[in-house]
Amino acid sequence: MTNSEIYVRISDWIRIVQSLGTFEVKTIMEIGSMNGEDAEILSGFFQSRDVHIIEAHPLFAKQIAEKYLDFFVSNIAASNYDGRYIFNSVTPDSSNLGMSSLLEREENYPSYDIVYEPLEVPCLRMDSYCAIMEMDSIDLLKIDVEGFSYEVLEGFGDALDIVKCIHVECEHESVWKGQKLYPDVERLLIDKGFIPVSMRIGFPQSDSVWVRKELYNPNWAD
Repeated sequence: MTNSEIYVRISDWIRIVQSLGTFEVKTIMEIGSMNGEDAEILSGFFQSRDVHIIEAHPLFAKQIAEKYLDFFVSNIAASNYDGRYIFNSVTPDSSNLGMSSLLEREENYPSYDIVYEPLEVPCLRMDSYCAIMEMDSIDLLKIDVEGFSYEVLEGFGDALDIVKCIHVECEHESVWKGQKLYPDVERLLIDKGFIPVSMRIGFPQSDSVWVRKELYNPNWAD
């Protein structure tokens, strides 16, 4: 498969929201952004001025904040507790800048030409963040955190009830030490009232899109 075939691209997600969703997009949150470009596309298409980016990498967060002055950019790690965490940040000269993680890489998935610099960063539950920012709705939530998706979702707690649609990257076998896998994320989201509406797998990872079931348009094909 080509790269375009193994991801649910932002353009794909927009079409899914337009056809399957029954809600208006006003608030966007991207957790694990790297460069802010996906949030920019979503913001531009839906004309949203309420955009929140959570980025643990200090350099990337700084660059995003300088480029997108209207976005709420927080240099924190989304987690399932409030405190501090050791973040394995890629250095700028690494071959892939999108592989920072709060977890360590498994030996059978080596990271060639990638140099990690361990940094202690602040971490925050997303229900804490939502309370601080007085958020009562998140229409689109994108999560790309290299093995930590379950913990991010867990950290929303009851605030997951204000989320309408989720685009999340998961692993189907362990790439990061001690990580939760797709079935764990699937069960959490189903228990929280979401239904899966799209998935693309480029093993061992996948992108999947979820819509809150009461906001799903069952007549989308009409």
